[in-house]
Amino acid sequence: METLFGLDTDLISRYLLVSTIILTVLVVLLSLRNKILLKISLRNIPRRKAQSVLIIFGLMLSSTIIMSALAIGDSVSWSIKNTVMGGLGEVDIAIVDSDVENGFISDDELNVITENVKNNQNLDGVIPAVRYTSPIMGEKSEKTVSNSEIVGFDIYNTYGFFSRQSLKSINGSFLEEDDLYIQDDETIINRYLSDAIDANIGDNILLIKPGDKKNLRVVNIVESKGLAGGGEESPASALMNYNVVKEFTGVEGYNYVGVSLEGGLEIDRELSKEISSDLQLLFISDEITNEIFFALKSPNVFEALKLQIETLSNDTEESNVLNSQNSKDLIDTLILELEKEQPSDEFKNIIKEGINQAIIGGIIDGLDDQELSASFGLALSQLVDLNVRPVKDDLLTFGDLLASAITLFFSILGSFSIIVGLLLIFLVFVMLAASRQTEMGIIRAVGTKRRNLIEMFTYEGLVYSVGAALVGTLLGIIVSFLLFQLFIQGVGTDDRFSFQYNVSLKSINIAFCAGLILTAVTVIFSSFRVSRLNIVVAIRGLPQEFAMEKTKSFKQQFYELLFSLLGPLSILYKIILDKKNRKKQIFVFLRWTIPIVILFVGAISRENSNFILPIILWLFVFYFKLYQILAPTISTGIPFLLIGFFMAFSGLNPDSNLGSEQSQGSAFLWTFGVTLIFVGTGLLLQKFLNLTNLRKDFQKRISMSMIGVSMLIFWSLPFDALEGFTGKLDGDIEMFILSGVCLVAAAVWIIMYNPEIIVRLLSLFSYKSGNLRSVVKMSIAYPMSARFRTGLTLAMFSLVIFTLMVFAIIINISDRVEEEPDTVSGGFDIRASVTEPIIDNNIIGFIDSSDKISIDDFTVISSQAYFPARAKTSDGILQNAFIVSSDDEWLTNNSYELTHWDNKYGETSKEVWQSVANNPELVIVGANVLVGGSFGFQDDQSFTITEIDPSTVGQIDEIDITIAPPSGVKTNLTNTDKKVVGVLDIYADSLEFGQDGPVPSLIYMNSEILGEISNETTPYTNFKFRLKNPDNSAEFTRMLETVFIENGMIAVSTDELIERQTAQSNAFNLLFQGFMGLGLFVGISALGVISFRSVVERRQSIGLMRALGFNKKMIQIHFLLESGVIALIGSVIGILLGTIIGWNIFQDFREETATATFSIPWSTVVIITFIAIVFSLLNTIIPARQASAISPSEALRYE
Repeated sequence: METLFGLDTDLISRYLLVSTIILTVLVVLLSLRNKILLKISLRNIPRRKAQSVLIIFGLMLSSTIIMSALAIGDSVSWSIKNTVMGGLGEVDIAIVDSDVENGFISDDELNVITENVKNNQNLDGVIPAVRYTSPIMGEKSEKTVSNSEIVGFDIYNTYGFFSRQSLKSINGSFLEEDDLYIQDDETIINRYLSDAIDANIGDNILLIKPGDKKNLRVVNIVESKGLAGGGEESPASALMNYNVVKEFTGVEGYNYVGVSLEGGLEIDRELSKEISSDLQLLFISDEITNEIFFALKSPNVFEALKLQIETLSNDTEESNVLNSQNSKDLIDTLILELEKEQPSDEFKNIIKEGINQAIIGGIIDGLDDQELSASFGLALSQLVDLNVRPVKDDLLTFGDLLASAITLFFSILGSFSIIVGLLLIFLVFVMLAASRQTEMGIIRAVGTKRRNLIEMFTYEGLVYSVGAALVGTLLGIIVSFLLFQLFIQGVGTDDRFSFQYNVSLKSINIAFCAGLILTAVTVIFSSFRVSRLNIVVAIRGLPQEFAMEKTKSFKQQFYELLFSLLGPLSILYKIILDKKNRKKQIFVFLRWTIPIVILFVGAISRENSNFILPIILWLFVFYFKLYQILAPTISTGIPFLLIGFFMAFSGLNPDSNLGSEQSQGSAFLWTFGVTLIFVGTGLLLQKFLNLTNLRKDFQKRISMSMIGVSMLIFWSLPFDALEGFTGKLDGDIEMFILSGVCLVAAAVWIIMYNPEIIVRLLSLFSYKSGNLRSVVKMSIAYPMSARFRTGLTLAMFSLVIFTLMVFAIIINISDRVEEEPDTVSGGFDIRASVTEPIIDNNIIGFIDSSDKISIDDFTVISSQAYFPARAKTSDGILQNAFIVSSDDEWLTNNSYELTHWDNKYGETSKEVWQSVANNPELVIVGANVLVGGSFGFQDDQSFTITEIDPSTVGQIDEIDITIAPPSGVKTNLTNTDKKVVGVLDIYADSLEFGQDGPVPSLIYMNSEILGEISNETTPYTNFKFRLKNPDNSAEFTRMLETVFIENGMIAVSTDELIERQTAQSNAFNLLFQGFMGLGLFVGISALGVISFRSVVERRQSIGLMRALGFNKKMIQIHFLLESGVIALIGSVIGILLGTIIGWNIFQDFREETATATFSIPWSTVVIITFIAIVFSLLNTIIPARQASAISPSEALRYE
């Protein structure tokens, strides 16, 4: 896996490793300075083994979550990489003719490629071939694979490709070069094809096309890898003599050339892209380049380019690609190139890219010179003779993106569990300090300073952290392995692609270091809190009370603040002047200076030096001193208000009423700023309430409740509720994390400052329970009195339930394929495609003449043709699109629903489709054409329509668009104008498109487009069938493939597709649910750890309860109720808040698909609540029994 959160994982790994080393060095330097403190702090670890194990268990959960997410991402990335490496083999760069239908690579072009390969030391092989898809039948078995990949190559024209082992026989030996001299009547097939048609060595197979068959003898069977890895349609493959394939297919030459980089399967990906670019330059027409160059140099175009630069410089809003920063950079570079006398290679590199062509074409279209626009478009279509692609890098990049997306998704889901883990760490150390406060009070009383106490707890905590990080990382590997095996079983495997578990050392390092650092930081933070205990109160064992800080005069603090700007040099100054404490100051200087030096050297060593981290560390004391000066004002709320207003206004959209040029349009800044305003207002309210005669606790309850209620209302609002005030804000996935944390914090805040409500409610249920009522009251009263500790525990549990609830609702929203099959299938029972066109497109006549099936078996037989194009609106630029040309049967009989339509052409979806069938000028577009209408997954080069708002479902006015030939592809398509009159639901036709990658920008239209783009008959290649008896779809699928075997028909039933898609979806859901189950385990474990610690801490209280008459059963019930109440309240909070956020997500989701429905998965809610409460109680049984077994006399004399 190459990236995570958009950052290079190598960089993340290095930074975390360096940070860990710095932390280790600092701790070592501190421990050398005072070895006695180190011994005192570490002695408790072996003395209390059970406690140490319990603490490590609580601390390790963060590392476990991080390691699980990274390992799953690694496994996905590795599986894709393995498949790519095996499928492409030695081929790293692929070269094909730009005319994909009729073009071929000439001998002269092949000679150019071969000579360049021979003269480039980074390249070591080239193989020209004819790649063709055709049906193949086993002569004995009569079994067929309709879309087998035929590869015809000539060993004599191959250079260097078979000089190393690249094809492996199924018997385990590699084929030598002599084994590849294939005769005209011979073939080598791969394992997949052999198994599919039951063909062995020596058997004959039939190569089939309409009206012809070719008999070939199998001379070898190889693994389905490399050259024999199959094609895009099927993993079945057969290698043959080039002349045989050329004669059989009628092609005039090679249609594919594979180029190999030196180094075997593993490649330098940057070098691959660089060489591909160099090779591409060889096949860009100089004549066409000159034509485009001098057309762009013409005064009117050149001035238009300059004018566009001025417009972009004055316009800060990026409304489309033409107005983007990339557009400005492109035009700047283009102008520099046009100032030259002749076109350079840089100019060729600019104009060969599709997005650049679109931007330049958009500027030319703005001149309203139709002749210039047409000639520019024609020139672009003829610019490239051969297309060169770094195919291996492209596929590996896709694998990295997919793995990063999955890891990001798991990291986001796991982020709440990580937050829970950190809260647990903090809480464990708070409880640890509480249990040892008498010991710490004595240590402080004999002269130990506060910083010594911090060091002691830090040493002890860091030892726990190292152990927890090691155990957590190991457990994360085990957990991710088990989860991934469940996922593999759900998805299944085939010869082409299979998932394999893999984890890299880099990920292990990230998980270990991140877990260690997160744990260490939390430990150090909690140590500061522990060090503030009041000495007298601690020795007497009274409830925790913190000592007041000694305050210095403002003048002294200000001088110290200025002095701290010197950073470590201020310590050096003290070393020179203070001889008495020189040794101590030297240690301080070293532990401060060494990390700065390491970070500074690291910054210098990188190509793009960044000195932010060493500067921040240099000014560390300055920040601390500044905080000390401002700290007294924090309780007034004024700093929160100032910072909050600054962040909120900075987060507004610059175009909103209150926005400014400095505003960032950031949802994070706006929402976090408003949250700080609520906190500041609450604290300020408390200061005003202090002037009244109200009780102090009541004053605090009012102010704190106001903060909680305000935050709860604000974060519960729909995502776009305040958009009219703020303008449209940019927010990423961090907003989901922030909203969850803030909502839970607000709810817990309200409950902990209003505990009487909970106590009274639960007391009502125990009103008639006699002796149990006192137990219920005490079990509720104790956690509610320990506000801080109970609040943290409740927040931990609520966050986990909240995440599970949101995820359950999201799954329920998106699960429509199985529930509403007609929404995605259009009401068709069978979908089919052919590799060889049906004569005269007469599929009905072909079926009518068959003796295997009858026309009467079908109610609808429809035909479609697909082809790439580009499209634009009247004020847009040409971008990639995909034309779906359909006959009248498809247009009038599909059951796809429209979310937007022009009512001039019909009041219902059915009527609008009928209008498209009647009028070839009308088209309907897919939902992904709308901005934001594809769940946000459009790329910059895909055709989009900004005039239609995906969130406003209903009637629209027709929109004029222009359809043009695709970039870099030779085609007969000419520019044609159409009108968009409808938009498909986002799920429509999802069984057809988007199964193997992103959905293209689809444009559905009348079949007359086929006559507009070519004088020849354009063949239909895709067909949809509706049966009289849909239950027979599986049987008719096989019969259709048999009838159309010469055309290479592949047919699949809708039921089969839905089952396959549902199985894959369920597999992913199972993986996600397993991962979230890990989060639930974290929450339940947190309650268990706290229960165990609670027994130790409250041993004397338990003895007192026993002395007052509580029996063993009542003590057990007391502890079980404590955990049960926390689990119940946490579940209620998590479910309610999860439902609120789930509803908001649904509302956002519904802006893209009008047919989505919201429902709460009650069965899931019941299961989550049941598991949470039951397992929490089970987790508390052991400590509850321990508590009930304590004798009163033993407990009361316990110290």
